[in-house]
Amino acid sequence: MAAAFRAGCRLADMEFIQFHPTVLFSHDNQRFLISEAVRGEGGLLYNTRGERFMPAYHALEELAPRDIVSRALLNEMLETGSEYVYLDMSKIPQVGLRFPNIQRSCMEKGIDITRDYVPVSPAAHYTMGGIATNTRGETGIYALYCCGEAACTGVHGANRLASNSLLEGIVFGQRIVDNAEEIFYRRHIAVSEIFANIDRSWVFKPQSGSIEPLAAKNKLQAIMWENVGIIRNEEGLKKANQAIEEIYSSIDPGDDLMAYYEIINMITAARIVIQAALWRKESRGGHYRSDYPQRDDMRWLKHTAFINC
Repeated sequence: MAAAFRAGCRLADMEFIQFHPTVLFSHDNQRFLISEAVRGEGGLLYNTRGERFMPAYHALEELAPRDIVSRALLNEMLETGSEYVYLDMSKIPQVGLRFPNIQRSCMEKGIDITRDYVPVSPAAHYTMGGIATNTRGETGIYALYCCGEAACTGVHGANRLASNSLLEGIVFGQRIVDNAEEIFYRRHIAVSEIFANIDRSWVFKPQSGSIEPLAAKNKLQAIMWENVGIIRNEEGLKKANQAIEEIYSSIDPGDDLMAYYEIINMITAARIVIQAALWRKESRGGHYRSDYPQRDDMRWLKHTAFINC
């Protein structure tokens, strides 16, 4: 996405980020997604006080959409001062046979899903936005095609349904293949044409700084989680933007240029997500602003959510 942006592509819907509500909590940062199918089969959520809380947030309780469940978990964590809530799978018939991978991963942490509560917390999972394409996989740059997780084809809307990413990759990937002859027939693009579109202010500029790429990556992740995560507001978004600018101006490329390029790309994408989130003064799908908690359908109709290079 960052590379396409620097080359002049439009990025769309970057503010819509989906958080998976039930990720196995672990202090060693070895996170494991616990499928939503667990809640579909009867798994229940409890806070650390032992209280079942989802009925207070949505009529569908544990079966509510991911964004609602994630916000509910975060709210309970904040209210109880805990880093997690609990998922109870013990009442699911033959739960070990139904979810063998989950059982094995939990057992490695000393958790028996047939009798123990499982500590879970939300985590960033999927970006609905990406490089804007049409229904043929074409981007705004001549002869550049895109599909899958890097693309924004529009099929996800503001809140992806489970497995829609497979649909996106299969359908639009096939359409690009179907048009392969047309792609190959077109004239070749000169390197000079590609670089002519690039915004020079976004080009890598190695400089001597005080923060190594790995430290910068850790800082960036913390800033984004704290201020551009499940619940956002204008103050936090602007704070994140300023903090990221400070990181960017202080990075030392060091000897590992790959790590340097990675963090620059991450910062580029982060800046775009923040700007898109600031522009969208409403809450919709994976984008929730506490200072604008309601949907604004008129704004939605007028707002394209595109960022142009």
